[in-house]
Amino acid sequence: MLPITPRANQATNVTSGPFLGQQTEGILVVGFMSFFAPRIRLLLAVGVVTGLTVGCSDSEFSPPLPIVQINLGIGDCGGVRVGEMCTLDVIVIDSGGMVVTDPSLRWSSNNPFIASVDFQGNVTGAGAGSATILVQTQDLLIMDQTTVTVLEALPPPPEDGL
Repeated sequence: MLPITPRANQATNVTSGPFLGQQTEGILVVGFMSFFAPRIRLLLAVGVVTGLTVGCSDSEFSPPLPIVQINLGIGDCGGVRVGEMCTLDVIVIDSGGMVVTDPSLRWSSNNPFIASVDFQGNVTGAGAGSATILVQTQDLLIMDQTTVTVLEALPPPPEDGL
């Protein structure tokens, strides 16, 4: 056990050195993630543990439940035109029946010359026609798809005086 006990408003850098991944007075720091009770310790994205109150925690980490369902909806992509961008709606459900926030998903289009899709589900109309957008879990076991129809771009407005 390492002799470190962060106190309220005291920060301890754990981005490297002997504290990373070590048991520290009953505190387990793993990588840049912390599974402390929030009232006791806070691990910031830069890897700093901050004591919020005096005390200790016996909190245990529970790994995320597996994803069992993805529901993909057309979002605001109904009537998207060439050159426009829109966002599909996706709801991800875990085995406990809860909605998963910020899931890691894979997105693809069967025809990126019609509609391309980025890693967040934003679709860009590239050409008139229809394309199937597929979303999958990283392990490729759970998926859903939807068809996006891209319309021709609107003609430019007429110039005044002609």
